[in-house]
Parts: sequence; structure tokens; C-alpha cells
Amino acid sequence: MRRTILLMFMLTALGFVSCNEEDDGKYAEYLVAKPLKMSKADFKAAIDVIAPIPMDESGKIYVYGDYIFVNEKYKGVHVLDNSDPKAPKKIAFIKIPGNVDVSVKGNYLYADSITDLIVLDISDINNIKTVNRLENVLRDNVIFPFEVDIYEWQDIDYENDIVIGWETVKERRLIEEVQVDFSREFDVMLTNAAQNSTPTGQGGSLARFKIVNDYLYAVDSHNINVFNIEDLENPKDLDDVYAGFDIETIFNRGDQLFLGSMRGMYIYDISSPATPSLISEFEHGTACDPVVVDGDYAYVTLRAAICAVPRRADFL
Repeated sequence: MRRTILLMFMLTALGFVSCNEEDDGKYAEYLVAKPLKMSKADFKAAIDVIAPIPMDESGKIYVYGDYIFVNEKYKGVHVLDNSDPKAPKKIAFIKIPGNVDVSVKGNYLYADSITDLIVLDISDINNIKTVNRLENVLRDNVIFPFEVDIYEWQDIDYENDIVIGWETVKERRLIEEVQVDFSREFDVMLTNAAQNSTPTGQGGSLARFKIVNDYLYAVDSHNINVFNIEDLENPKDLDDVYAGFDIETIFNRGDQLFLGSMRGMYIYDISSPATPSLISEFEHGTACDPVVVDGDYAYVTLRAAICAVPRRADFL
């Protein structure tokens, strides 16, 4: 009996080996980006304030007064009371599909919802209200995951659905099929990609929103989206400023904006705040590129390295 069992085990093991030998070189592990979809009708009606929920995939952090706002990637914003820094307390969750960034001025919170700009009144933190929605003003604010092998575009209904984000998973796939599908997916991508008396908060080096005086600057992959927020409830969408490719982050120091991209750092003059103008740039090889500034130096991270560059406009 024992010999029979042992023989069956060996035959099974040999079967696995033979399968692996047949698969060798034909299959590979790929990182696949799968779209998180929502109907356009549900997307417009989805903003809501609910009880606190667990943090699953936290994103950027924004501090305003005694409150901390933590992005839940593509889902919304956790609201925390930080009046006791030793014991921050979650008090609410703001559902905002497609959200990745926020900024606050004078008790008004500005948040992106894919291409829409949402304005919320947070003067009563226990009764947060949506007061405005500017549609399609963040025209290229579509965030794609980097370092992904495959984007699954095939089942997106662009007439009725909207992609609010992506989840990435590892999958084993036939190499030949992936090579054929890649060209089709690429074609689809090309076709469909389209300080004053009022207190403000503070974001980090990965921020894509920045408030400077009466203006909100929001960067997408190509542009600086400029908004006049003198009337806090009713932002005015001004002309976008083209800033290049692969723009990722924005940081402010005085009358200058520092834009981090995958290709370099770009410095814009905002002494005329409605019309930022390029005054200098520092280019490098392709890399992730958040920027922070202190005094006369801008600190640029190139993946695992940190590069310190003079921030003055004449450094090139």
C-alpha cells in the first residue's frame, strides 16, 4: 500500500515538472492594472459624509489647524481630530470617488474627483457640506499607476462608465498573448487619454494641489490648472498653463512654484498669480521627482537618491 501511494506521488510530481518544462519560457509574471469603474450617474451623486471607516490604502496627508485629512486612494478623505496629538481621533469619512488630493483655506476644503473640483464647507466639522462642484476643470487629472506591465482597457464602456482609479495585481500570462494585446491597449490609451490673513493648511512633497493667497494651483500630467478662490465658495476656473510632460507634484516658496516631474524640476514665477511663467528648470533622467524647498535650495528626490539644487532662477 505504501509503495502504491509513493508511486502515485512520484507520478504526480513528474506531471508538475513536465508542465513546468512545457511552460518554461512561454509564461511570465506581469503586474496588471485593472480599472475601478463607476457609472457616470453614480459618480455625480457619490459625494457623501459618513461615519469613520478603516484606512485601507492611505495616500496623501494634509494638516489644517487641529485637523488632519488623509486621502484614501481613489475613495475619499478620512477626517481626524488632532487636538490631542498623542491620540488623533477619526471623526468622519468624506466619500469622493477618484480623489487623490485636497487643500484647505478659510474652512473650505478643495478636493479633486477625477476631472471635477469639489468645494466643501468644513466650518462645522461635524456637519461637512458640499457647496460647489466645478465639472471638467481638471481636464487631464487622470492618475495612472507607474511601473505597470499591462493596463486592462478592453471592458471600459466610455459612454456610460468612468474610471475612478486602478488596482494592481500580479498575474501569470502567456508572453505571446501579452505582446499582441499590448499594441491594442496602447492604441486605446492614445485614443481615450485625454499667504494672507485667511488660514490655509499644509500638504507634503507629493501634493498636486497648492493654495497661494487667493489662488489654487492644481497640477495634472501636463498643466498647471489655475483657480481664483477669492470667493472661497465659488472658485473661478482660469486659463491653464502648459507645463510639459509627466508633472507629478507642486511646492510653493514665496512668488515661485516648484513643479516636480519624471523628467526634472520646473520653477514658475507667480508674481502675476493668474499667469504662472516658467523662469528656470533642472532636468534629469526619468525618475519619480517630489520637490521641497528650504531657503536657497530645492531638494529633489530621484528614487533612492536626494539631489540639492540652488532654487534661484539663474542657477542654470
